[in-house]
Amino acid sequence: MQELEMQRAVGFSLHPKMEKMIDILVQHFGKSDAASDDTRVMVFSSFRPVVDRLVEELNKHKPLLRPARFIGQGTDKNGNKGLSQKEQLQVCRSQNIYDELIERKA
Repeated sequence: MQELEMQRAVGFSLHPKMEKMIDILVQHFGKSDAASDDTRVMVFSSFRPVVDRLVEELNKHKPLLRPARFIGQGTDKNGNKGLSQKEQLQVCRSQNIYDELIERKA
């Protein structure tokens, strides 16, 4: 049990699939031609906490990566609300601000 608490304090490591996805995104947007192109990426996840963690990890690579959290209108078990339709439209229209949309798959 102490080991779990120590790991929680230090932070849990990323799943290998998440690490690979981040590597691919950094490589893609790190290319000089990708930076000038209108390249966008959508990442789908089944769970809201994963979306939050992905955005957190991708934000570590700013300004190269510019992620945005994109979750529907529903409220989760903890009372966290998704985006209203108006907020969803704002995210979609701000294409020049965000390169990656991290979405929760229904």
